[in-house]
Amino acid sequence: MPGTALYSVPAAIRLSGHLKVTALEQALQQIVARHESLRTTFTEAGSELLQVIHPERAHRLERHELGALAPSEQEETLARLSQEEGRQPFDLVQGPLLRTKLVRLAETEHVLLLTLHHIIADGWSAGVLIHELRALYGALVREQPPVLPELSIQYVDYAAWQQEHLTGDQKDALVSFWKQRLEGSPAVIALPTDRPRPKVRGYQGASQPIEFSRSLVEGLRTLAREENATLYMALLAAFQVLLSRSTGQADIVVGGSVANRNMPGTEGLIGYLANIVPLRVDLSGEPSFREVLRRVRETALEAYAHQELPLGMLIEELMPERSLGHTPIFQVIFTLTESFDDQFGMTGLATQVSEIDTGTAKYDLSLLLAEGRDGGVRGRLEYSTELYDRPKVEGLVRQLKEVLEQGVARPGERVGKLALVRGEERQRLLA
Repeated sequence: MPGTALYSVPAAIRLSGHLKVTALEQALQQIVARHESLRTTFTEAGSELLQVIHPERAHRLERHELGALAPSEQEETLARLSQEEGRQPFDLVQGPLLRTKLVRLAETEHVLLLTLHHIIADGWSAGVLIHELRALYGALVREQPPVLPELSIQYVDYAAWQQEHLTGDQKDALVSFWKQRLEGSPAVIALPTDRPRPKVRGYQGASQPIEFSRSLVEGLRTLAREENATLYMALLAAFQVLLSRSTGQADIVVGGSVANRNMPGTEGLIGYLANIVPLRVDLSGEPSFREVLRRVRETALEAYAHQELPLGMLIEELMPERSLGHTPIFQVIFTLTESFDDQFGMTGLATQVSEIDTGTAKYDLSLLLAEGRDGGVRGRLEYSTELYDRPKVEGLVRQLKEVLEQGVARPGERVGKLALVRGEERQRLLA
């Protein structure tokens, strides 16, 4: 959506210690030089966007000085700058599509605000960027040669491979699978909302934090191993149960993010390679939580085997009835990022990564989770504020935790019997 921050990917990295600002700026410049995607802008050709790769592009590290402010004023100003940065739209034609701002709080305290546009980067790319920033900054501070290997391919090579790969029999087989898999699926999930769905979405959103303890996650991992499944599948199973119980529907379609980096050389690329695949799970027949996990596993493995068809191409092939009030095929998505160290550290610096709220929501609900280095899982439930108020979303978060805890404790119990509310909340609702 032009003029909005809907596709912005912002983050704030707090840097504690003696920061070498010149080395940081040089490291960012070297990353831009390594990756063509970070030197890319777009031009319109009819209804299409065409990539323009610039051979060289100087990267500007914008600087803000807050050292003279009182600590309370610093934090207020930093929060305002972070929010403004996260909600500032990108110009795809003029670029750049990577913005960086360095906020100085004190001699040994800085915050790097870093924002990418989703058209050139996915969640995996953010990890690549931080890995390279850490390596290049360390080398520059130590006055050593860069330690990163040359990239064997660039994003444009992947795009050409994908275009060539998705033709003829290969494309036909993928389209055939998805058409069969999604035949008769519900067009819109029937989740209760606080307000009627608007005829035209405005994409305003907010998010509710989520955290699952290490002990709960360990229980999920154990249950998943028993079924030859993954933590992703166990969390998705609980989310599917919650959605089914909340809607009364047994046919639930959730969008699941996949890295889609099967082509050799793509592991170290910054670019948008990820795909979202529809995960349609049948919860009919009063299954137990363990049985739902088995069904989710089967669904996910089938989807992974057919993940290469881009969602946009799938929508074109399916030609669902289009509406400006909701996204096609699914309105709820789920992601789980593998273990990410938000305190990754840089030479001479302690770091802490935090997300920035863009005030937008691409879908009705997006359950966005990440594995923590402490063994737990945390993240957020992003929601459309055109549909939901915060209390309802807070309730969904509590209910999801109930499903997880009871699913681990009693995996053989029918999911329709699981208590979504207990204790004080149940008494309040019954009063």
